[in-house]
Amino acid sequence: MSQRLLPLVACHDNIASYQEPAYYADLGFNAVVFEGLGYGTGTPDPEATQTALDAVGVELIPEVQGLGHHGPAALDPEALEVVGQTATCPALARTYERVYQTMAKVINQDTKRIHIGCDEVRYINLNSACLATGKTNAELYAAYVRGCYRMARHFNSNIQVMMWADNMQPATQIWSYLKVTEALAHIPKEVILCMWNYGYDDYDDEGNWFLNTSRLATRIPLSIQWARHSRHKFTGSPRYESVGCNLWMSNLKNAYGSGADCLGVIATNWGGSRAGDAIVTSLAYGD
Repeated sequence: MSQRLLPLVACHDNIASYQEPAYYADLGFNAVVFEGLGYGTGTPDPEATQTALDAVGVELIPEVQGLGHHGPAALDPEALEVVGQTATCPALARTYERVYQTMAKVINQDTKRIHIGCDEVRYINLNSACLATGKTNAELYAAYVRGCYRMARHFNSNIQVMMWADNMQPATQIWSYLKVTEALAHIPKEVILCMWNYGYDDYDDEGNWFLNTSRLATRIPLSIQWARHSRHKFTGSPRYESVGCNLWMSNLKNAYGSGADCLGVIATNWGGSRAGDAIVTSLAYGD
């Protein structure tokens, strides 16, 4: 395989679609962002998973979801007073206790990076616990990120902390109602911003989904511009369709080549989509 064009070429996977370590190595990935590792019984053993990936030269980046659409590590039904709400309350101590317990399972002194999720946060500052703080949505959001950052550094003082940043970036207009854009100013500069750029899906007159490539082509450069201006290190995160991969990778390689703090790409892999992974890997290496 030719020389790598981006330093980080990671696969974003979860318990349902996780493959054997050789799968990732064969495709050229040098890391796996593993969502759901350490959440409880029935999940892979974190230490054994790291050992197996280390053996094929692939870094394990555990993703500990607390605040977001998929946060069973910290989900607390007692805190949810809004009908239909499935997000975690960032104002309760037990939210952080459960995230802490999960981090304790997946972080050791060899863990280089950890991902704290924060994707698709649909609700915030709606129940009595949040409202009693008197804080804005952005302040609560930033406080949660800082709390996770401190906990991760407690277990490993050198660990790098990553997060999905779509809720904060203006280009992703689907989340503008949350009003958390200003949270960025209150998040440690060491936190790596991972952009997925939701909100480029559209539906035709008959309700059928399609990928709005013109919207995507506009928003990806805006997302990268936003990340560069923030002075945080950042990644881009295409899903597994070819158009999105091509658009993301061309923009990321341009950013990396121009000296931006672009670490690389995290490609989502729900369902073991080899075709999509192969596209990302090929583009990342320039083959």
